[in-house]
Amino acid sequence: MSMSAESKRECDLITSLAEASQKKVWRARNMIILEAVIAAFMDSDTPQDVAQILRKQADQLEEFG
Repeated sequence: MSMSAESKRECDLITSLAEASQKKVWRARNMIILEAVIAAFMDSDTPQDVAQILRKQADQLEEFG
């Protein structure tokens, strides 16, 4: 059974909207991660401290996420 032209257009539109929404979510998530990294650098003196802060945040995300 083949799709009608109208059904194909609707399916393409839904796919396009879903892809655009997914990109927005990825961008927002990446900005949150970037903010966390910047904050960790500002709150620490060494790269090891930064890694420890980010590891703790990652653990919290896994636990409560």
